Amino acid sequence: MLKRILLLLLLALAVAGSAWADGGTDNDVDVTATSQTIIFSEQDSGKSPYIASSVLIRIPSTNTNEVYFWLFTDAQYRGDEIGIACGGGVTSAACVRSATTSDRVLKPADRSIEIVFDPVTEGGYGYVAISIVCAAAETSDDIVVDWK
Repeated sequence: MLKRILLLLLLALAVAGSAWADGGTDNDVDVTATSQTIIFSEQDSGKSPYIASSVLIRIPSTNTNEVYFWLFTDAQYRGDEIGIACGGGVTSAACVRSATTSDRVLKPADRSIEIVFDPVTEGGYGYVAISIVCAAAETSDDIVVDWK
């Protein structure tokens, strides 16, 4: 019985330790007043777009500015709302949709936020990209964006 409990604990630790490893991470996003879009890709293969069921955004303790963001679903991607125009550093109106009027904001006091995809309210199968920006004349360095 003790062996079974230890085995279950080890399995739980292994799963918890790799929970974010199957998706991807961008560990060094420097956010400015100019919106940028990150299309999610699979960490191991680089396949893009990766359909994420949740997204975690973290800001360093030294950050004093709010970060605004917009998450794009695969339904929007298939509908060419972000499409190819967001790749290769090219921006379009759809790619820079995130603005300080966004309903999703990460405040410095919060330090992190995890958004879990809800197919009932958002449509599609998951998130494929994030557009992220700061307010005018503000910057936030070393933002971490994880997806799984």
